[in-house]
Amino acid sequence: MRPRATKRDPDPEPMKTNHQVDGPASTNLIRYIRYCEIGGVMSGFRCMDLARSAVMLAVGLWCGATVPASATTFVFNQTGSTVPGFVVSASISVDGTLADLPSISNLANSGPYDFSPLSALDIILPTLGGDYTLADFTSRGAVLDYPQWSISPSAINFVDQFDANEFNIAFGATSTILFESDAPTEPRECHTTGRCIASGTWDPVSEPSSSLLLLAGLIGSALTLRWSHRTERPH
Repeated sequence: MRPRATKRDPDPEPMKTNHQVDGPASTNLIRYIRYCEIGGVMSGFRCMDLARSAVMLAVGLWCGATVPASATTFVFNQTGSTVPGFVVSASISVDGTLADLPSISNLANSGPYDFSPLSALDIILPTLGGDYTLADFTSRGAVLDYPQWSISPSAINFVDQFDANEFNIAFGATSTILFESDAPTEPRECHTTGRCIASGTWDPVSEPSSSLLLLAGLIGSALTLRWSHRTERPH
């Protein structure tokens, strides 16, 4: 007795090529996803290619929209210290050089503040809560009259909102960062005014331009999609 033929599900509709698909890109993407969902194991691999290319493209577009094209980050390269064990980590991002830092202070200005071309500042000092960023450079409080700070191309001075930690950055051929605190510090000498001073240089690290990041995302997308189409060709 011959076995009865089982009913075979119709093959999924073959996906159109780039030249055959009409409509907006979002519609084409939905068609591709639906095709992957019903197309079996090999289509699963094509889905992976699509997802990879979409992610790479999204990353390229996001980076291209958020990274300043000419921003440069200067990192403090510490070369010496007046007290053994005193270490400071700091970076400054500015559109230009450190000579382009704005001249601004909250001593006679209640805000709002325009820090441009300064886009970021971060410093980590050896004490509890000693990590400060540009977000801490706010107007003075109504009660304690702190924080107090000033920024210029020659120096950055800062006293925190509790009048507990203070740092002073002096720019030059050899720059210095002075730190003192009323809070517990390591080393303990930083309790004494003028004892803890780190010396070093501010070394520039250029950020990739938005156009390069966008180009990288587009190239990655094109390569993965091209490989996907090659795997679809019949052998």
